[in-house]
Amino acid sequence: MTGWGWVALGAGAMFTGATVYFALARVPRWRTMQVRTFLPDFARVIKVADKVQPFFLVVTIASAALFVSSTEGTADLLGGAAIAGFAVTMLASLGVLVPLQRRMIKLGPDPAQRIEAMRERWLKGHLGRASLATLSFVLLVAAVLTAS
Repeated sequence: MTGWGWVALGAGAMFTGATVYFALARVPRWRTMQVRTFLPDFARVIKVADKVQPFFLVVTIASAALFVSSTEGTADLLGGAAIAGFAVTMLASLGVLVPLQRRMIKLGPDPAQRIEAMRERWLKGHLGRASLATLSFVLLVAAVLTAS
């Protein structure tokens, strides 16, 4: 395995671990919180996550691409599938989840707004993101192990 495989695995583990943590620890809590409690907590956590998670995702995609460029056969196919999965994760996050979370935070706990529906859409979307990130990471691990 090249050094890029190690970098991809490290960054991918950090990104995927964070998404799974949110799915298992934060999503259940956020789903049951009252809007007045949920929004400040959500905004605080998202403020940090929005700085850290994109970094790890970009590093994962870039280093996985460099790793895959030095492989062939099954490792190449598995690595390409992992990259595609991480890329879809990034595009869906940027195109759907990030705008939705910004809108929710901006609206605040105004009862006239449909925060409940937006919250549920975001939570379900995040569970999808965590699932796709996990699948992509498993494919990346398989690619690296196959190349070894």
